Amino acid sequence: MESWEYNTKMMKKLIKISVLVLFEILVISGCKKGNDNPSNPYNGKTTAVFNPGVTYGTMTDQDGNTYKTVTIGNQTWMARTCAPPNIVMEAPYPM
Repeated sequence: MESWEYNTKMMKKLIKISVLVLFEILVISGCKKGNDNPSNPYNGKTTAVFNPGVTYGTMTDQDGNTYKTVTIGNQTWMARTCAPPNIVMEAPYPM
C-alpha cells in the first residue's frame, strides 16, 4: 500500500473518531441534572393572577345555561360566547 493511501485511510478514521467523541461529549454535557434549588420559587408551578380592578361573576340564561362574566368599570361582559339555543324544528303548517 502506498503511503498516501495509508495516510488518507488513517485521516478518515481519525475524523470519524473525532466526530464520534465530540458527539458523545455534547450528549453527556447536555444531560445535566436540574437545579434542586431554583432561584425562582414558582419554577414548575402555575399561579393564577387575577386583576383586582375586574369583578368576576356569572349569569344564567332562560334555558338554564350558566356563563362566566367580567365587570370592568361599569360594563359587564360575558367571558365566552352563549351556547346555541335548543331549537325544535317544526313544520310551519300541518301536513
